[in-house]
Amino acid sequence: MNQEVTNPLLAGIKKIPGISIPLPTRALLYENGEIAPDAKEIGEVHVHPMSARDELTLKSPDLLLNGEGISRVIKKCVPEIINPRDLYQPDVDAILIGLRIATYGEKLGIRVSNPHYNAEVEGSMKELAFDIDLKSCLQKGSYLESKDDCIVFLETGQRAVVQPIKMGLAVRLAQEDLEQMPEENVARNQMFKKRMDSVVDVMLSMISEVDGIKDREMIKEWYEKVPAKVFKVISNRASEISSIGPLLKTSVKDPISGESWETDIPIDPATFFDFGPSKVTTSE
Repeated sequence: MNQEVTNPLLAGIKKIPGISIPLPTRALLYENGEIAPDAKEIGEVHVHPMSARDELTLKSPDLLLNGEGISRVIKKCVPEIINPRDLYQPDVDAILIGLRIATYGEKLGIRVSNPHYNAEVEGSMKELAFDIDLKSCLQKGSYLESKDDCIVFLETGQRAVVQPIKMGLAVRLAQEDLEQMPEENVARNQMFKKRMDSVVDVMLSMISEVDGIKDREMIKEWYEKVPAKVFKVISNRASEISSIGPLLKTSVKDPISGESWETDIPIDPATFFDFGPSKVTTSE
């Protein structure tokens, strides 16, 4: 009779704690089972540390390009997420930071090109190293307070509801940016049309509903006929909603010149999970 054998090596691993993080959308916009009911109710998820295999999955070039790497790792390390590709991008950014904190701790080392480098000044350096407090990035981020924040009242008398872009579309746009057009003589026209189609897709994806109607074809037809002035109001509000999420900028200072400036905090999965300041680089 076969008996289940417990691997004693796994006991210590199970004791490693994760981190609970609030979602920038507070899970207020999920309506189709994208996340577990308990997580939706409180607006936060628990993020478990990545294994070495998870990190390899995340960095696999093919899986990274098509978004499957991020999707698999999120589903494994954040079990409350049911459909990762349907997550809003600000929530994905927060989860990536949560994964980094849970796996390696709250500090992220980055190297930044020094715009105030002076070869004639002793001690001046072309590149500077800094430690970033990732927990602070989450705490200082912006969060959705109410679904009402997404409502836009239009001069047509209509009511539109906007939302941030979702991970699936963000991945598709990244793939399109990397595509090469084979024939130079038609490349420009094809690329322009493709870019225009992408812009339309992005704008339509950020409209959740109009006057309670969620049918995508009806919304597309409405978008094609609504006055530009009216749609600009929607576009502006959608951009504001999409800007929620972790604070991905930080102030750094050159110790020699005393000059300070802002730099981006890079969360590209290809490099974000490398350990140590020499691995993650951002340039001005």
